[in-house]
Amino acid sequence: MKLVLVIIWAGLALAVVSATGSTLWRTWRHDRITVGWPIVRAVVTGSERRLLGSLNRINRRRYFATYAYRTRPDGPVHAGTSDLPVRTLPVPGSPLEVRVDPADPRRSSHQGGNTLLGLGCASSVLLGVLVIALLVITALPID
Repeated sequence: MKLVLVIIWAGLALAVVSATGSTLWRTWRHDRITVGWPIVRAVVTGSERRLLGSLNRINRRRYFATYAYRTRPDGPVHAGTSDLPVRTLPVPGSPLEVRVDPADPRRSSHQGGNTLLGLGCASSVLLGVLVIALLVITALPID
């Protein structure tokens, strides 16, 4: 019985570690690509409402700001959508700083400043929970 619990734990641990690693890798790679892009001021034009996975859909409703920006004062207006979910409805007309790809001004990115820090803290908590679960399983008197 204990062997079955350890095998189930190992499968869950592998899934959690691979999902966390994949998310950290994608975020680190995105941050590395956009770090050299110039920052321009954008204006919030509205928002997209999305439901992030949950059984209680009311508490998981998030808004992603849509924005418009120019790379030059007389240049064309480009549009984008924020990568940062917020709980409250973004106010149209409010300023926003976005990074713009100099090679393709239509590509932009708006993310929070400490994305990797938050993901690192979350992954540490998950690792702690996995270790505690393994210790509990090994301490069970079941054979």
